[in-house]
Amino acid sequence: MISEIKNIIHNDRYKVLITEENEFYLIDADSQLKTLLFAPLGWLGKYEGVKITQRDYDDLIVQKVNEKNSNNSSFLYTLILFLFVLFLRMFIPEDSKYSMITFLIILLGALFIKFYLSYREKQLLHKKIFLETYEKVKIRVVPLIRVDRLLKMILINLLLDGTSIAFSLLYIKRFNLLYMPFLIINFIFLLLLIGRAALTEQKYKVSFN
Repeated sequence: MISEIKNIIHNDRYKVLITEENEFYLIDADSQLKTLLFAPLGWLGKYEGVKITQRDYDDLIVQKVNEKNSNNSSFLYTLILFLFVLFLRMFIPEDSKYSMITFLIILLGALFIKFYLSYREKQLLHKKIFLETYEKVKIRVVPLIRVDRLLKMILINLLLDGTSIAFSLLYIKRFNLLYMPFLIINFIFLLLLIGRAALTEQKYKVSFN
């Protein structure tokens, strides 16, 4: 079955899938944790979703609302994490054995930001659609895009993963303050956005459980 995915307003976690039979499904882009490491892994598994009505779709779809789809919370929490680790860094000497501790604080802080914002997006969606009352489904999606675009997306994901590993090793080994902001920004970007990149606005081959 060929279907199309649409974004919804002010919520990057959920996507609307429209089938050829004009049925509507709300897909949870965060329902596969393995996509945090490598977005294309989402195409091998199944996403959680619920079947919604066309009226729900009309309320959610971003094209129906002339508003900017922006959220500054991630920037604010990233800045707080940066200032907190910077404060700790002022009391820890260069090349200290505590470099691993501050690295773990950065990693756990980035994960907290990811899962807190994901939880908040779910709560915001509940104000419009109470998910527990809808028919739940498992959905497998495979993008219908050219091979060159597919390889480009995979390459970008591998590059971001490689950058995270490189900055992590440099920070732990040298404990240099210059690596810290790049490490934090890279972690936040990777966790918040790249996993959801497997469900962009385009056509997909879809199967249900």
